[in-house]
Amino acid sequence: MGELLRAEELAFSYREQPVFSEVSFSADEGEYISIIGENGSGKSTLMQLLNGYAKPQAGKVLYQGEDLIKIPASQRAKSIAAIGQNTVMNFPFTCFELVMLGMYPHRARFERTDEKSLSHIRAVMGETDTLSLADKQITQISGGEYQRVLLARALAQRPRLLLLDEAMSDLDVYAKIKMIKLLRKLTREGLTVIAVNHDLSVAYSFSDRILALHGGRLVANGSPYDVFTGEFLKTVFGVKGEITPQNGLCIYDTI
Repeated sequence: MGELLRAEELAFSYREQPVFSEVSFSADEGEYISIIGENGSGKSTLMQLLNGYAKPQAGKVLYQGEDLIKIPASQRAKSIAAIGQNTVMNFPFTCFELVMLGMYPHRARFERTDEKSLSHIRAVMGETDTLSLADKQITQISGGEYQRVLLARALAQRPRLLLLDEAMSDLDVYAKIKMIKLLRKLTREGLTVIAVNHDLSVAYSFSDRILALHGGRLVANGSPYDVFTGEFLKTVFGVKGEITPQNGLCIYDTI
């Protein structure tokens, strides 16, 4: 599988306050990449640049070799799906109707939903354990259930690239691991996932690659086995931790 996305020398500031600069990396088809870093390091801002919602002050993002910012949003939506932090929707859609919205980029205006599309929606909701919520209004479900429905909507888009900004923070540990295992299955089928992740043990256990932001720079870009060391945890997060083959990554104290 080849390269899908490339970030070249990205820089971004809010007014006079620089967030990061000289951020460069690539993402291949079928990769699961976790972006990590302390609060305020620019993870969410980077995700805004990767999905085309914001324009970098320097550098560029290339999607399949084309400048992302020049690709119309309607075209981006056909192959890039994103779930941001605290995505709120108060309109009383049913969960099934909300997931159906993921099909919108692929449908012609006023096109009716056919049985093939309905089957696709039901299959996606089955994979994300949301089919039992189909007839419930989104205003009447829990935060964790809502995050699973948003993931189902994103997958309904049939994306090649899925961008997740803390999109599973409200899931209990069972549901989180189950959803990540689903995404790992989909990466083996060619989906590329880039996810902001505050859970370092999950990032270590399930990622193909780790990108770490710290001090306005990309300070790590490599496999979790290479990136996560005691010195790295101390420098970037100010914590003590250890990695063991049997138990993975364990954080046990602050510095």
